Amino acid sequence: MITGDSELTAASINDQLDVSPKTHLFLNFAGTDQKTFAWFDGDGKKSHEFDAKTLASFQKEYTLCITGNVLKTFSDSARPTDISHLIKYSTVFARVSPSQKVSQNILLLTIKNSIPGIYYLHFESSWRKSSYVW
Repeated sequence: MITGDSELTAASINDQLDVSPKTHLFLNFAGTDQKTFAWFDGDGKKSHEFDAKTLASFQKEYTLCITGNVLKTFSDSARPTDISHLIKYSTVFARVSPSQKVSQNILLLTIKNSIPGIYYLHFESSWRKSSYVW
């Protein structure tokens, strides 16, 4: 799911749509330097250190959520394979700006559509808002 809503709102919508009804983990900055990342629970408590190698197993147990800001910062500093794994195994993309939706939707949908399941696309323009679930 790609949305401009906050992480908790997006996670709640995800639950209501029953897309991935597992415990949510949110990727965020681990420190003030914004160079290290960690997984946090819905109460903002640090749950796990970020390790790209654990994404596949985490995705089986948790609904992985990421914000547009964290994705941008992560993309600026991470290896391309780590970026693609993060996108592939994350379910909820929250606080994604309209420009990110346009510039990153092709990448997100290409990676996500290679995985069987339910997909959600939200499209916004100056004249129309549309959401599609398939």
